[in-house]
Amino acid sequence: MEAGAYETIEIQGDPVYKILSIEPTEVFEGVTFFSLGSVGYLSLLEEYGYVLAAKAKALGVSGAIIGRTKPATKATAGDGRYLSSSPYLTAEALKCIAKGLLIGGIFPIVDLEQGYDLDVLKALVSRETYIGLLCRSQTLSNDALLSDFLSRNNWFPILLDSGLEDTTAITHTFFWDFPLSDEKREEIRKNLLLMAIVQVKKPPFSTEIQVIHNNQTAVKPGISYVVIGDPTLIPSKNVQGAVWIPLNEPFLIQEAKNVLNGLSIAKGKKNW
Repeated sequence: MEAGAYETIEIQGDPVYKILSIEPTEVFEGVTFFSLGSVGYLSLLEEYGYVLAAKAKALGVSGAIIGRTKPATKATAGDGRYLSSSPYLTAEALKCIAKGLLIGGIFPIVDLEQGYDLDVLKALVSRETYIGLLCRSQTLSNDALLSDFLSRNNWFPILLDSGLEDTTAITHTFFWDFPLSDEKREEIRKNLLLMAIVQVKKPPFSTEIQVIHNNQTAVKPGISYVVIGDPTLIPSKNVQGAVWIPLNEPFLIQEAKNVLNGLSIAKGKKNW
């Protein structure tokens, strides 16, 4: 059993309808939205959504926020808050997580107040994925393009307020106990992280391998690299091979080295 803190959002005028807002690292240690976006096996994203639904049900909430409809930029790719730099990969990941959440009986929602991009919303429409949209009435009134797009697609958002002035969402902090066994949770967590490993460049032959933890690591030409966390740290010149991993854990570093040595295959996809 594990305890953690996160926030639920209560919609004004409907105190029964509550929405869970949580970062993936509170679901699985070390897992971020960015690492979820690089997972190559989409069925694993559905499994993540199902586990998120179990947490939401334990709290008795009706919906859960599954990610941000805003792509990562070069500056934000390393902070883990966004699924991908591609609007289309972002939409595909949201669709898969939403499917798992629905299987678990919880309504999937994205919070437009955390940022949004119309290309992501258009990509969701093209995939016939009409997940819940959470925003304030002022957001709609200040963005005619967003309001028109939603209206044309009969996509009606969940408002955090009634449209009146000086109204805000009511927030509460809860603590949860999760019923899945530690062994099963760790199995899912490791699979998500392993399936997020991305081979950026395949070396022509076995070479010396160096691990890059941060921008202070000295880069030597002619060898291969394992880059942890921030994809902007991947060397662009005179590199034999490179693999990106989402987290600094021994089993991920070893798997990355196996990929560079041709002993294993990276199953993640580049999402930056």
